[in-house]
Amino acid sequence: MTVARATAGETITLGSAQTALALVTRLAVALDAPRGDVLGDSDPAAVLAAMECIAAGVLAGLQPGDRGAGVLERIGLGLASVQMTGE
Repeated sequence: MTVARATAGETITLGSAQTALALVTRLAVALDAPRGDVLGDSDPAAVLAAMECIAAGVLAGLQPGDRGAGVLERIGLGLASVQMTGE
């Protein structure tokens, strides 16, 4: 079984990573596919851990100097702005 290390002692299985990607793809191209159908019998906690691992890798790739913290800060500021202005 192929695995990736998310954090010390935590293992992400290939199946969980594939399900995580399928859920994200569902949002992008197949909104009519119910989340439960895509999730199938995968452990939701394992899929969430895989999503966290994938997101961390993407963020670190976008802004390697601070491992994506700046990207997250800008997203947070943008959301706070929307919430404050109601837009």
